[in-house]
Parts: sequence; structure tokens; C-alpha cells
Amino acid sequence: MKSMGYFVSFILIIFLGIMCVACVNNISEIDEEEDIGRRIEIVPKECTLVPLTTKPIFIQGLAQPDPEPPTVPKTIVYIQQDIHGVLSADKGVNIGPTTKETWYNLDMTHVINRMRRRGYTEEEYPYYIREDGVKCLGDYVIVAADLDIHPRGTIVETSLGQGIVCDTGDFTEIGDWYDIATDW
Repeated sequence: MKSMGYFVSFILIIFLGIMCVACVNNISEIDEEEDIGRRIEIVPKECTLVPLTTKPIFIQGLAQPDPEPPTVPKTIVYIQQDIHGVLSADKGVNIGPTTKETWYNLDMTHVINRMRRRGYTEEEYPYYIREDGVKCLGDYVIVAADLDIHPRGTIVETSLGQGIVCDTGDFTEIGDWYDIATDW
């Protein structure tokens, strides 16, 4: 009886070996362009093929290729050395305490007259040019800004002190920053 069991096992092993060779031969003949349809034919009907999305596990100490490092998007960072510095005649653009700052030097007659009509009187808000060349209305630096964001009379922080929005300009089409009135 034992010998019969060995014989059946032997025949079964030979049969499985022949089937494996036949399957391997079938797979090796599969063309890469049409491999999906033909590979399904050699898999038993009750099996479901599931694509593998896992990466191989690397065990420390065993000879294996190094895992690929993760791809990290490159970021370029521009560092401005005088960040939050003070706007000056030499420095045409400054990153101030709240936004980018530039300066302009124009006649302020129309700007001051507009502010006077809005109630900013000569007594409370005199117009003058500070010692450093910054044009002021009262205690405030005169600032041009986007009036949709900062309406006239809005008090804003600048690198040259508190400013009052009195003016605007075409620069507002590019972005939200302050253009500070100076005599430079």
C-alpha cells in the first residue's frame, strides 16, 4: 500500500513538472504587445489577477541592491540679505514689514488736494518732506497702494514708519505693494 502511495506521488510530481514546463514555454512565447490576453488563458479560471503595487522589502544585512531614494521636487529659494530692511534711494525695492515697497518722486499737489477734500486738514495733517526725503501727511508717510485693497486714508505699516494711503498707480495691476512718496 505504501508503495502505491509513492507511485501515485511520483506520477503526480512528473505530471506537475510537465505542466510547469508547458506553462513556462507558453509564457516565454508571449509577445509583450499582447501579453495580457494570452497570460489570462494559462491561468485557471477561478483565479483573479491583481496588479502588485508594493515595493520589495529590504532586509538589513542581506546582499541586496540599495533602494531607490525617494524623488523630492526641487525648490529654488532666493534669499534676500536685507529682508525687512529700510527702503532707500539706493535700494529701489524693499521687502517691508507687510509687503514689497518701492518709491516714487512726483508732485504731490493733486494728491494732497484730494486728501484735503476728504477732511484731512492742514492743521491736523500738514504736508512736509522729512529730513530723510520721505514725503509725509501729518505723522504718516504718504503711500500709494491698490485702492481696492487699501482705500484712501488706510493706515499701513512700512519700513519707513506708519503710512497713510493717499494715492494709487498702474503698479497695482501687477500686485499688491506700497509705492512710497519721496524726494529722492
